[in-house]
Amino acid sequence: KVFEQVRTGERGWSQTRALGVILRVCEAMAFAHEKGVVHRDIKPANVMVGRFGETYVMDWGLAKVMGREDSHDLRLRDTATALSLVRTDRRDAAHQTPDSPLVTMDGDIMGTPCYMPPEQARGNLEEIGPHSDVYSVGALLYELLTGWRPYVEPGQKPSPQAVLTMLLHGPPRAIHAIDRNVPSELTAICEKAMARRAEERYPNMLAMAEDLRAFLEGRVVRAYETGPVAEFRKWSARNKCAAASAAAALLL
Repeated sequence: KVFEQVRTGERGWSQTRALGVILRVCEAMAFAHEKGVVHRDIKPANVMVGRFGETYVMDWGLAKVMGREDSHDLRLRDTATALSLVRTDRRDAAHQTPDSPLVTMDGDIMGTPCYMPPEQARGNLEEIGPHSDVYSVGALLYELLTGWRPYVEPGQKPSPQAVLTMLLHGPPRAIHAIDRNVPSELTAICEKAMARRAEERYPNMLAMAEDLRAFLEGRVVRAYETGPVAEFRKWSARNKCAAASAAAALLL
């Protein structure tokens, strides 16, 4: 798993390299959204990275085509059977872990609660759209930055229903409360993507991709700061020799 390899440094994986993977996920989802398709189950297990860095978003079984009647009823069952799982060979290993899927009214998969946006957790079909995938990609970023899945501390194994309850009641633990060394710009990107109100998130996946690209390139991250002073500071950091020469000329 890439996130684990980032923490151990195995196979040359670093946080910067993993951020590049999340950036490519953003670009892939931007393409899908342009075609009117919302994934609705983005999570680490559904992102595959090839030997040469190629990135694939997998498992589109819960996807929705915008403008068409939804084939999934995402409302949870009201009875204890809501804790039941759809049993397949692939999912047997995930039984009763935070990554386990939840069963809906029609017996289909609702999604994975750790990475699920609040509107999907509430079963509000009319509120689900590209912004829902933005939240889930933000949850990927949260796990990369903290080493924690949203709402799940390392070593804990709450049930999917317990995670869903926490999700419905509020945001996960703040990033800087877990690790103060996480760059504030990355924290701002993650918090904007995972905003509980859809209108407070990035307006689309390309906007999130642009902020991630800006961070990787040493440019201004708009989720964190904007304005000419911020632009000049970033330019100076990227062009230290030119900035020093300009400062010397100004002093003279």
